[in-house]
Amino acid sequence: MKNTIIKTLTILSLVTVSSVSFAEKTFSYDLVEAGAIRFNIKPAGRTFNYDGYFVSGAKEVSDNVHIFASYADTDNASMNLNLKTFGAGLHHSISEDTDVVFDLSRVNYSLSNDNLDLATSGNFNAAELGLRHRLSDDLEITTSFTKWAMDATPISYSGLGIGAIKKINNDVSVRFDYKNLKISQGQEDVNPITLSIRHYY
Repeated sequence: MKNTIIKTLTILSLVTVSSVSFAEKTFSYDLVEAGAIRFNIKPAGRTFNYDGYFVSGAKEVSDNVHIFASYADTDNASMNLNLKTFGAGLHHSISEDTDVVFDLSRVNYSLSNDNLDLATSGNFNAAELGLRHRLSDDLEITTSFTKWAMDATPISYSGLGIGAIKKINNDVSVRFDYKNLKISQGQEDVNPITLSIRHYY
């Protein structure tokens, strides 16, 4: 009986130590973020650049579930483009340094020109499957496949993305992200590019 208790306590101790060690290396999904964003929209060989800012936040609500929201305000010489995003996602560790992440979100967009009294708006669903991988203690890379499905139309955009997150200290990182999304019908690319400061809490 005594040997059984000792063996049980030893196993529990090893599991606890292993869990703590693993927890220290898992990725955080509790964050706020702000930075610059550019949308390169390229219909049929032309290019429209929308530059502006975005703010976002995420919160882990259980061990493998997080929610998130963001707002982006951009414009070019004549038009203003705004996007509001609300969503939820799942994340799962496949190793101490790698997480698989799947996000689903609902996006509302508005495009306007105050000078011409022109405005249009709509919604689309967004899905993203990605990997977060820690290369070192202060550098993380991300890869993703993203799809946007527009409401009330068969048109969609899909493509690959890549990014990097550089750790400044335990709470603050700098993030860069680039996506190349292609339209399902016709010739048009959309390239969202972001450079931001991320604060973990």
